[in-house]
This record gives sequence, structure tokens and C-alpha cells, in this order.
Amino acid sequence: MILPANETPGLIVTNGASRAGRAGSFASSGLVITITPDTFGPDPLAGIAFQEKWERRAFEATDQTYQLPAQRASDYLNCKTSDGTLDTSYPFGGRWTDIRSIIPGPIAEALDRALPILEGKCPGFAGADGIITAPETRASAPLRIVRDRESRQAVGIEDLYPVGEGAGYAGGIISSAVDGIASAERIITVYAPTG
Repeated sequence: MILPANETPGLIVTNGASRAGRAGSFASSGLVITITPDTFGPDPLAGIAFQEKWERRAFEATDQTYQLPAQRASDYLNCKTSDGTLDTSYPFGGRWTDIRSIIPGPIAEALDRALPILEGKCPGFAGADGIITAPETRASAPLRIVRDRESRQAVGIEDLYPVGEGAGYAGGIISSAVDGIASAERIITVYAPTG
């Protein structure tokens, strides 16, 4: 399922989720594309402003409806407007949108290279039945809460253990879990009963 994940009005942010039985009528896969600070500038808060710019652009591209921006993968590659029925798991529905208009240039370039490769390995992935939706801009935080490498505690804040995506140390469910386990193991060694 594609779910709304924004916490601020006027933005569209999505995230993917799977039910335990994975028995839904849609398949979903995310393509994670790294954006480095040279794309948005050296200011520590520039990454957040960069995310919000594209989240706001998605909201505006769908006439401020909170519908999911979507485009057929084949239409995206051919710079063509999609039309016809749009079925999606997104609770607010979807709206055909020129995805290139709501993503940064480096992401468009990466998709232009990746989609034909994925289509070659998994026929249909980038065909007329493949739908590109956007944006999922928060696979990892644009800021990192600095932590001590050994203790895993936040630098300067005792007993605070920054972990996972929100703290800037992971980019998904599995990497967040692994990061959390490593911190939990550290906490256990520090606070384990002695004797």
C-alpha cells in the first residue's frame, strides 16, 4: 500500500507499507536514489528545505487535492501524459501528473537510466502497467543526530540513543531494525544487572 506520510499541510509525502499476508491487489517497490549535499547546499537545514520544495510541488501539481501524483512508467520514459483509469492503493486516490515536474533533475536522470535496465531484468516493470508515484522523500533524514561511535549515545546528551531513519542512520525498515538492535545491545551491556 502507498500511504500518506506528511505531517504538514500543503505537502505530499508518501511511504510504502505491506500487510502481513502480502495479499493486496498491488505490488509496490521503491527506488531509493541518493541526493548528496552538493545538490542542495552546505547549510545543515538545506536538505529539509529541499525535501519540502518537492513535496509542495507535488501538492500543487495535483491541484492541492492530496491525491497521489502518478504516471505510467512507459509514458514517463517517453515524456508523454498518462490518461485512462488510475487504480491505486493510496487512500486519497491518484491523479495523472508529469512526474518530471515534481522531482529534481538528478532523480529524473537516475530514473531515465534505471528504468530501462529494470525493464530488461523484470519485463513489465517500466511498461504501461508500471506506475511511478511520487514523492517518497523521507527514506532517510537529511540531517543526522550525531552520536558517539562507541556508546551510540547522542554527542553531548547522555542516555539519548538516536537510531533509524529519523535520526539519519538508516534508509528503510530493515536497516532501521539493524541499527536499533545494535543500540539495544549497547544499552543492555551498559545497564545489565551485575552479580
